[in-house]
Amino acid sequence: MKSRTSVLKRINILYGLVEEIHSGVFRQTVALVNEADQAITLQAGQAHAAGALGRASLREGDHQEWVFSKAQRELSEARQQQLKTVREARVVNTEKARDEYRASRIKSEQMKTIVEQSQQAEDLIAGRRTQAAADDRFLSRLRWKQLHSDDL
Repeated sequence: MKSRTSVLKRINILYGLVEEIHSGVFRQTVALVNEADQAITLQAGQAHAAGALGRASLREGDHQEWVFSKAQRELSEARQQQLKTVREARVVNTEKARDEYRASRIKSEQMKTIVEQSQQAEDLIAGRRTQAAADDRFLSRLRWKQLHSDDL
C-alpha cells in the first residue's frame, strides 16, 4: 500500500507541471505583446520617414514623389492602428495568462505545503512507532530480568 505522502507527492508533481505550462503560456503572451510593440515602433518610423520624404519632395517640387510618400505614410499609419488593436487583444490575453499562472502557482505552493505536512505527520508517526517498539523491547527485557532474578 502506498503512503498518503507518496500519492500527494505525485499530485504535487502534476501541479508543478501545470504551473510550468502556465508559466510558458504567460511568457509567450508577453513575447507576443513585445512583438506587437516592435512592429508598431517600426511602422511609426516608416510613417515618419515617409513624411520626411514627402516634405523633401514638396520642397523640390516633385509632386509624384510627394503623392507616393503621402500614400506610404497613410499606409504606415493604418498598419499602426491595426497593430495597436492587435496589441490590445494580446495585452488582454497576457493578463488572463498572468492570472492563470498566479492561480496555478498558488495551488502548487499549497500542494507543497500539504505534502510537507503529510511528510511531517508520517515522520512523527514513524518516530512514535520506533519509540513504542524500543519501549516494548525495554519492558520485555526488564520483565524477563525480573522473572529470571526471582528464580535465582
